[in-house]
Amino acid sequence: MNGIRFHIGSEKIQIVECPNTFSALCCLVEQNVPHYQISQITYEDTDGDFIAIKNDDDLVEAIKIGKKINGVLLIHLKGTILTQSFMTQSTKGKTLSDVEIIEEECQDSQTSQSSCEIDFLFPCYACDGKFEKCSLCSGSGLVDASRDPKLKQILQSEIENYFPRVKQSAENNKSEIVQERVTCDSCGVSPIIGHRYKCSVCQNFDFCSKCEASVDHEHSFIKIRAQYQAPKSIFCAIDEQEPKPKPKAGLKCFKKQCTQDTRLLCSFVKNISGSDSDEVIAGTNYTKTWRLRNDGKNSWPAGCTLVCIKGNAIEGATPLPPLKPNEEADITVTFTAPTEEGRYTSFWRAADPAGTKFGQRVWSTILVIKPKDQLGEKTQALIEMFNNPELVKLALQKAGGDLMKATEALLNGSVL
Repeated sequence: MNGIRFHIGSEKIQIVECPNTFSALCCLVEQNVPHYQISQITYEDTDGDFIAIKNDDDLVEAIKIGKKINGVLLIHLKGTILTQSFMTQSTKGKTLSDVEIIEEECQDSQTSQSSCEIDFLFPCYACDGKFEKCSLCSGSGLVDASRDPKLKQILQSEIENYFPRVKQSAENNKSEIVQERVTCDSCGVSPIIGHRYKCSVCQNFDFCSKCEASVDHEHSFIKIRAQYQAPKSIFCAIDEQEPKPKPKAGLKCFKKQCTQDTRLLCSFVKNISGSDSDEVIAGTNYTKTWRLRNDGKNSWPAGCTLVCIKGNAIEGATPLPPLKPNEEADITVTFTAPTEEGRYTSFWRAADPAGTKFGQRVWSTILVIKPKDQLGEKTQALIEMFNNPELVKLALQKAGGDLMKATEALLNGSVL
């Protein structure tokens, strides 16, 4: 530590040495502030509170945690100015210059009152910004600068330096963005100054730039450079129509407003024949039947069809009956199996006379196999039943690979 500094009234007295005991501190106060009757010795702690020094332990604590400027401990003194007669006795043995200095410092106080108790605080802009009041301001905190040339000089210097500092600070913060009504969810600062980092996953979760750089978060952030505010005024659009002109006399208005729902609907009920595991010989025909229902509010007009929208079929379109609402019908279509082996799916959908498609989509899936495989697996039962492989093969060929039709032809004897 580089010593101590006594603060009393507007005076500041710095001493190089630092006392180790409370009695030594009192001696230094008496030697350096002889024109005051000291009633209390205090120091300022880290919380800004003034703590009294009454013994050696208090002094040790003040040296440890007391406020310091450049290593110099600040000691605040409270007391009363001594009268002229008392000062004359207490200044015996001092040089003439010492007595003149003391009398000059106390001249203004003696003209107003013989004793002034310093138990208030006023702002001191020359040192550490602490507050002390004396009888010069009568507790108002306002002091006539003409009565204290030193105070006048300090105020003039502070005024000259204050505005350039404010201007420089404003220029430095000119480019800073203030995110109004936004709070950092890490450090709690509000509003956020500068860029705002909003979590891309969490709802209403923001970081300031410092927390975004130092705090780990499991999600990525969106950097918001400028603040977006809602408009001050919100305009609501209202539909307003001018009155329609009345038709001229002798003319008829043929325009009709249609308020009825004219949509056509079609829904799938169930499969009547065929399944997704049916095997079909390559290049042969295959039939599929669905049950469909008109689940709309309007009847299907004449000329509606079920068209293939993807896949192969012998017939381009299958006619649909004019079903009324909630009526059902079984619709059968014929497919052409591809020539290559594999699993194939074709999709179908209802269409009105104008070609506009409506309703749900239906489909059929088949497994295409080679003809020899079909004859080897599906005809074994017929060969065993009729004991004539050539006749069975001929029946299957005439039936286009349809096992049911070939069986009927064999039973009816209409193969040859």
